[in-house]
Amino acid sequence: MKKLLIPFTLLTLASLARAQSTDTITLVDGTKIQGVKLTWMDVREVRYKVRSSEKSIEREKVHSLDIQQAKARGKLRKALKAVASEDWAEAFPAFMEAAKSAKRSKALAGFLPQYAMWRAFEIAIDHGTMEDRKDILSQLLKEYPETFYLPQIWEYRIRMAYKKAGADRKKLTAIKGLVAKYLEEAKNWGSTRAELEAELEGILIRERLREIQAGEAKKALSKLLGRAEADYPDLANRLKLQLAGAVLRSGKLEEARKMFDAIIKSGVADPLTLARAYLGRGHTWFRKPSRTPEDSEKALLDYMRVATLFPKLDYDLTAEALYFAIESYKSWGGPDLQANVRRLIRRLRGRYRDSTWAKK
Repeated sequence: MKKLLIPFTLLTLASLARAQSTDTITLVDGTKIQGVKLTWMDVREVRYKVRSSEKSIEREKVHSLDIQQAKARGKLRKALKAVASEDWAEAFPAFMEAAKSAKRSKALAGFLPQYAMWRAFEIAIDHGTMEDRKDILSQLLKEYPETFYLPQIWEYRIRMAYKKAGADRKKLTAIKGLVAKYLEEAKNWGSTRAELEAELEGILIRERLREIQAGEAKKALSKLLGRAEADYPDLANRLKLQLAGAVLRSGKLEEARKMFDAIIKSGVADPLTLARAYLGRGHTWFRKPSRTPEDSEKALLDYMRVATLFPKLDYDLTAEALYFAIESYKSWGGPDLQANVRRLIRRLRGRYRDSTWAKK
């Protein structure tokens, strides 16, 4: 009998097809667990299969999920097509319909409905109404009270509480109660990481209320960093960002720049931390007492990284970056100065008209 010869290219394509029909779990240290099929996820653990072997990993070690298994992609096809064409009015209900459909699938019910609803929620943040957000979170928490996304939900709640509070001390004080509730729940989940996140928020709100001085806050953050650095490098970057900000405010620009630079180059900073690190590094160039045109150009590049790479991540953050990009361009005196400055001003006042930066 002749041996069946299979061309190498066909073997390669077959391997690629298999790789594309499995999921990837990215951990908080940047490690990727590839070639798996998710089966379950909640706030305590993520379960998955490697071939026929069942495995699990603690939720707090998981940074993100890339779902590529065929059955799941089939449910998400319409939603993903709408996202690719930026048809948000179509994508939003398509993800909600995918969530509803996935609940009827034994293979997908443990993880895909949560994933689809969360994707719909993210769309609602950028393109929907506050009512849309409330409805989705209410449904998600009703159907999955211990959802995989509970840490992100708490982060969102705290961020929105700050936004609503403004400078109102009574409302800011109420955030302490919210943070305390987060800490209590984190302990209930058995998540050391979430506990550290809640403690970080507790330090920040106490400093904001001036219940502790900057020096005390810095000591508390440094202590927290010592507990987070080994196991949670992305969270450690968030703590380093706060410390770098304190150094920047003290006027030690070169020291602060090195700290921001280390966060940027770490490879494990979450998008918001990375955006804030670029903004901070830009400030270290812009605030130099004897700023040169070259310093202004370096500041401009960092500010524009925020505006270009993270345009919808944080409204006020991006508005601040554009404001200082305008000032940096003026100081630099680069090519087509007037035209480019006008273009940046239109962008700031057009897309971020409600920000304090657009009104300066």
